[in-house]
Formats: sequence, C-alpha cells, structure tokens
Amino acid sequence: HENGAGFNFHISNGSSLGEAFIGSNSTASAWHLVIAWHDAAGDTINIMVDNGTPVTVAWANGVQDANKDLRIGRAFSDYFSGRVQALTIFNAVPTSDQRTALWNAGAGLPLADFD
Repeated sequence: HENGAGFNFHISNGSSLGEAFIGSNSTASAWHLVIAWHDAAGDTINIMVDNGTPVTVAWANGVQDANKDLRIGRAFSDYFSGRVQALTIFNAVPTSDQRTALWNAGAGLPLADFD
C-alpha cells in the first residue's frame, strides 16, 4: 500500500524491474483483498484489489532464479504500515473465477474452503 494511494507489485529478473500499480481509495482501517500474479505464458504482471478490474502490465523479461529474499509489504525503502491478515502463494495463475471466489463478496474465503 503506497501512502494510501494504491498498491504495488514488483518483479525482477535480476537486472530489470517491472511494476504493476493500482490506485485505490482504500482506508487503513478496512480489510482489502490484494491479488498479484505473474503470468509467464502471457508475459504480464498483474494486480487486483477487492475483485476490481486487474491492472495488467507487459513483462516478458522473466524472473530471477536465485536465492533471494521475497519481500511482502516492502518496496525499496518504503514499508507497509498496516497488517497482513493472511498470505498465500500459489504456483499457478489464478483464474477469474478463483479470484472472485477468494473475494467472496467482501468476506474473504478461508483457504480450507478454496478449490
């Protein structure tokens, strides 16, 4: 979450950095579902907030295959100043139906109930 202005998803191949940014009128006191994904087959990086329209950015540069840190809630020297309730990493691109199911009309979906 970037100073209340939106959410970022960064990806790197070790020499280039890609970014998908989605503006949001979110408030710090509300729950939000943020889904971000890299589609290697489609050469895109994507981010979506609260089951809205995804922002898609072209990215054909691949990802870095190295022993590096995965950073959640941090971009360079900027840190997320809220709480992360749950974090899940999938090894697949989420379908539109899966993203809608996770949103669950704003109530979220426990992972145990996710197909």
